[in-house]
Amino acid sequence: MSRRVVVRPVLALLVVSALALPSAARAQGGRPTQMQVERTASASAGLRATYSADRPEASGWGAQVRIPIDWNIAAEPSVDVWSVNGHSWWQANADLLALDRRGWFYARVGLAVLGHDDADTKYGVNAGLGSDLPYLLETPLRPFAEVRWTAIDGRAPLRVLVGANFAFGKR
Repeated sequence: MSRRVVVRPVLALLVVSALALPSAARAQGGRPTQMQVERTASASAGLRATYSADRPEASGWGAQVRIPIDWNIAAEPSVDVWSVNGHSWWQANADLLALDRRGWFYARVGLAVLGHDDADTKYGVNAGLGSDLPYLLETPLRPFAEVRWTAIDGRAPLRVLVGANFAFGKR
């Protein structure tokens, strides 16, 4: 498969997502309710498992911190690590998330840096869609599931992430 076949759809998704994030935030209209603000207003940190659809042996673990910028926009730095055939890989991400009005669904776009224990560092872009599920049993734990594409070095693997965030402060 040529690089163009893989990279063009991902770049198109990134451009559409980047253009849609501000308009999606505006389209949610009006002032949010107090409950909507509280659901998305607290910072959180969490752990996740990462499954790579194109290379199942490249599945691993990650962590992220979500920092609210506004009630429907958040910054989320994160890192993933995995091992393939005895070689260690890591990926650092800096993403922006646009949350829906209820705070249950989100779209993300951002930058990625991929490192390997004996290879050059590579740079790319992320795009993804996810869902934050309701808090578990009145605790500050909030499970999530997400699909993410990362376009790096002419490839754009699909990854599935599942995990839980721990909310700090009000939720």
